[in-house]
Amino acid sequence: MLKALTLTIMSNTVSLLVIGLLLGAIIMFLIWKLTLSGKQGRVKESSHTVVESIRKVFKIVLAEGYFNELYNFEDTRKFFGLIPSTKRALVIIQAKVLVGYNFEKCVWEVDEAHQKN
Repeated sequence: MLKALTLTIMSNTVSLLVIGLLLGAIIMFLIWKLTLSGKQGRVKESSHTVVESIRKVFKIVLAEGYFNELYNFEDTRKFFGLIPSTKRALVIIQAKVLVGYNFEKCVWEVDEAHQKN
């Protein structure tokens, strides 16, 4: 009876030890996969618009143009090689272009010899 009891306790201890080792191996594998997938493709993009100055100008505008630019960004990763995760960004940029003459850069000359009153 004592031998059966000690044999049962030893088999329970061995089975708990094997289950613990298997769970530890699975947890370490998952941690390794997470850290490995995090180092594969880090994408970082940024854009900044800074206004330096605003001033009055002396210009004549002959034409105006309006432009739109669409910037689409997608980054897809798979966690544990199975679960996809997608980051998406859509940036719409609007711009206005003026075509004309800048009179601040013109050179004015006066012809005093042919001047009329």
